[in-house]
Amino acid sequence: MGTPEYDKFKDLDPFFGIVMKGLEGLVDGDHFWDAVADDAVFEFLYRFPGWPERIESRAAYMTALEGYSMQLHSANAIVVHSTRDPRVVVLEYEVRGTVNAGRKPITSGG
Repeated sequence: MGTPEYDKFKDLDPFFGIVMKGLEGLVDGDHFWDAVADDAVFEFLYRFPGWPERIESRAAYMTALEGYSMQLHSANAIVVHSTRDPRVVVLEYEVRGTVNAGRKPITSGG
């Protein structure tokens, strides 16, 4: 995915890849950040200490992910849910990785 602007997010490439796979044909852009609208809203069903349930705007999401403390190893099990509103897509997926601070393996669904 190698855009210099996005290099600080390279540890998230498995996540970006699975999301872009789920959004194939629905969005423009080659990289996750190119496909995210400035006014996008992200809602998360999983709960991690210190991680919000909702993030509003591309810039806010980029800032939140700058401090992401996991090394992702894989992402799979994508399920795409269309909605009546063509601007809204719900993605379910799994990511596997290691928390950098303690190298504790985790699995999470999005």
